[in-house]
Amino acid sequence: MNTPLHPDDISRFITGRIIGSLVAGQVPWHGTAPGLPEHALTGEPFTGVNVLLLWQAMQQRSLHSGRWLTGDDLRRLGGQVRSGEKPVTLVRYRPTLSLFKVINPEQCDGLPETWPLPPPPQPSLSVVRDLLRSSGIPVIHRDNILPVYRALHDRIELPPAAAYAGEETYWQDMLNLLVQATGHPQRLHRFGLTVDRRTDEVQEALVAELGAAFLTASLGLPGRQPSRHDVAPWVSFLHDDPWRLFRAAEAARKAMVWLRERRPAMTTVEMWQKMATLILETHYGFPLDDTTLGCRSVVERHLECGITPLMAINALARIYQWERCDQPQRSLFLNDVGADSEILTLSEMCPGLLTCYRVPASAGVPEEAERADSFPLLPAPVAKEGEGAANDDGPDDPDDNVVALPWAARRGKNNPHIQRFVSLFNQTAPDANRWQVFSDFVHMAACSLYNAIHRDEAFEADYMQRVARYSTEDAHNMSRLLAEVIAGLDTLSKEAEQPDWLPRVHPHSSGQCDLLLKGNPTALTEADEETYLRVTGQQDLPVHRRIPQATFSKTVRYWHRFETWLAEQLQDITQHCYRKLCRFVANATTEPRLLHEYRGEYGLLRLFVGPQNIDEIDILEFNPEYIVSWVDKVADGVFTPVCFAVNVHYKNGILLESFTWDSEVDNINRLTSSDYGEAMSQAISWVREQFEQPVKDLPVSQQPRLAA
Repeated sequence: MNTPLHPDDISRFITGRIIGSLVAGQVPWHGTAPGLPEHALTGEPFTGVNVLLLWQAMQQRSLHSGRWLTGDDLRRLGGQVRSGEKPVTLVRYRPTLSLFKVINPEQCDGLPETWPLPPPPQPSLSVVRDLLRSSGIPVIHRDNILPVYRALHDRIELPPAAAYAGEETYWQDMLNLLVQATGHPQRLHRFGLTVDRRTDEVQEALVAELGAAFLTASLGLPGRQPSRHDVAPWVSFLHDDPWRLFRAAEAARKAMVWLRERRPAMTTVEMWQKMATLILETHYGFPLDDTTLGCRSVVERHLECGITPLMAINALARIYQWERCDQPQRSLFLNDVGADSEILTLSEMCPGLLTCYRVPASAGVPEEAERADSFPLLPAPVAKEGEGAANDDGPDDPDDNVVALPWAARRGKNNPHIQRFVSLFNQTAPDANRWQVFSDFVHMAACSLYNAIHRDEAFEADYMQRVARYSTEDAHNMSRLLAEVIAGLDTLSKEAEQPDWLPRVHPHSSGQCDLLLKGNPTALTEADEETYLRVTGQQDLPVHRRIPQATFSKTVRYWHRFETWLAEQLQDITQHCYRKLCRFVANATTEPRLLHEYRGEYGLLRLFVGPQNIDEIDILEFNPEYIVSWVDKVADGVFTPVCFAVNVHYKNGILLESFTWDSEVDNINRLTSSDYGEAMSQAISWVREQFEQPVKDLPVSQQPRLAA
């Protein structure tokens, strides 16, 4: 009986074989056949150090096929090993580290002439270009330099393709550098922002060589040519610790997988429209051709500007007041489709392209408070060969490209506030620190908007820390910059002859943006410190604090749309940054949730709480004069308008009936049976009538048990 080998003995045996080839001047991963070595019957590719051992055997024995059989496979097929041929010893990792043998079909007799698997693909170098674009790793071309990846700047630098003897050599270096870039702390984190020349540099060079070889083979490209690296340091490096070869091969495999499984760059109109179609049909229930997104020229413009399908659909939904079809009831305000829909859509189109990471919550921070940063559907632009922007040697961008008003580049150059903004910005921000000033402007504006409602101490501290860097005059200029932005938007609305874009939000606004409904200028809103909503009829200015109920819903929706839009222009914090009326919005909006469940012989009662539909509030319909007082009370938190819903389910889970009851509760966080008792009573009465059997009264007069 054979005694199992110790793992250290296996590592020394395997590494010794690779070192022997390197010393003899034969690098196993150079000049390989297209495609990774794979199992001849299943097509499953070999991985890690086994790939190197099989490449080594193919070199030494002049084999052309990259398919391999185990002894059991060979016996099952009725073949036998040709006289004088020997199998290749590989490593099995599970359940424990051990050795096993495989044989190449070219070394056997009596095998079928055809194999069930198709031949490996033979793609062109365009697949490498797609790989580079999907990775999102910046590339800079410079003359008279050696190819290098700079971890500190997270970018690749190499000569232009014209400086290489052939295109294959250029892309060989590119693959090598791409593998190195996967080790960045924001990717696979193999190293820090600097590399230890004594150990890490040799290790990374080996990982890059192996990873590039794995990529070349997996993409079906011709084998890599000998590189400029000297193998002597690798021999010494591997001889000191035989496990280093295993670690390098595994790191190279992970780098290959990371690069192959990146999300594809959305560069085609067809893919963009396909994603938009899925999002529209899922959340709004109508086809793409019913919108402007069905027009190819519109989508091409969106692609040029980096606008994703999710961004475009949310913008159209806010403009045209689309109702969501995937929500159980109408909401008080329009809800944008979230980033999770974009991820699910992509997973439906390309299920193998998404990678999920589970990260433990930080100490002292509740897990539900941690949110992953949103990431754009379009990856960062990659410099292309021949483009001037791909080279750092040119002059800086002109000052008027530092920042511009939203949409200014697409709405003409006649807006005087653009130049005023740029001039004021340049006074506050010299060339040496203009990006820092603009960053402070964005954060301070966002903090001001956020703290107008929430009074967050962390935001306040951030604001005070930033404003302390500036003199009194420069700090005043920050508020003037925001004033120019608002005034510039006001000018845009005049030029477009669409005064219903925005309500009044700033003293510098002329009022052209105050009209709520296009073609029906019957009311306007103003926000000040005393009242969150004061409505003035234009035909009778002295009449204050009155607005028709039908217009009220549209009013708050316009506020919601503008405040969301303004927050997104200043900082991507979506719906967390409103002004003035946001306090009303926050207090009037209740997240739908399940309160209780009651089980009986008939089935199940489920009690929910959610927001009221503002258009169906009776007190507003019959008492229009009461509306502003009602708004003030909601904004001040005196009560919260909610809607209770009781769903009656049969034993098999089918929904039989639903009952709703609008109410105003004193404490949304401590709901009692007196708040939702009427809705429960309606449901119980219906159950008694339908089933014609006694139903035990539920405790609607006391706090019932919580659902499990």
